[in-house]
Amino acid sequence: MARGFEEPDLGHDVWAGTSSTHSVKMILGWAGSMKAEAYVVDVAQAFLHAPLPDDSPPVFVRAPKEYVFSDPSKTCWRLKKALYGLRGSPRAWQLCLHGVLEQEGWTCSQVDSCVYYKEGVAISVHVDDILMCGESTRVRAAVARIQQLFQTSCVKVGKEVVKFLGRDLSQQDDGTFVFGVGADYVRASLTSLGLEDLQPVLRMPKWNGQDPNELPALCAVRQSWFRSAVGRLAWLDRPDVRSATIRLSARRGRATAVCEQN
Repeated sequence: MARGFEEPDLGHDVWAGTSSTHSVKMILGWAGSMKAEAYVVDVAQAFLHAPLPDDSPPVFVRAPKEYVFSDPSKTCWRLKKALYGLRGSPRAWQLCLHGVLEQEGWTCSQVDSCVYYKEGVAISVHVDDILMCGESTRVRAAVARIQQLFQTSCVKVGKEVVKFLGRDLSQQDDGTFVFGVGADYVRASLTSLGLEDLQPVLRMPKWNGQDPNELPALCAVRQSWFRSAVGRLAWLDRPDVRSATIRLSARRGRATAVCEQN
């Protein structure tokens, strides 16, 4: 593990894409429509597979104490592979995986750089977690090939809930997939926010349209509570609360009583 927090910012590109939940839902919807199979693949020690890009600054490290050199003061190691903790490691792994998938005939989506497709199989990549969906014979062959290229663990999505992107994923009897946060997250969120006494409702309550700028801002403690509440709503990623969550997110740090009520 590198001490990345001590790494100076030299201005080089360390950006790495992450999988969009909208892309994941699109792939799962497509797979569910034809009752396809889905697998969640985790690449073990993914960053260590990736060579550091040529355009990144060289990284030198001290050798472990158990290594003995004739003159330790004049000896150091230069990293060739990405190491966990380095700022550029996620990008290095993404470039490495992208190159491998292209060599294997996968096509990268022009809309989402973390989505690839090939011969009836679609995959979504989130760092070292890969969701693979498609017709049973083809997706099994694709999973087997990934396991040949990297050391991985693999779980088939079925009735039992598995985790992907921190959310619950399962497949129903009719072949459709359910993806999102479970009831446990909702109950834990209510408890954390002190709202465990709230009762379920069939429809969204009426929005208070009063101009929030007409009221004084909340105190620091209530501002913190408001930010936590909005953050937990955002993680739900549900269409029935998305519009309200976006509107409330714009008031973080300057929320008033009417924002808190909504």
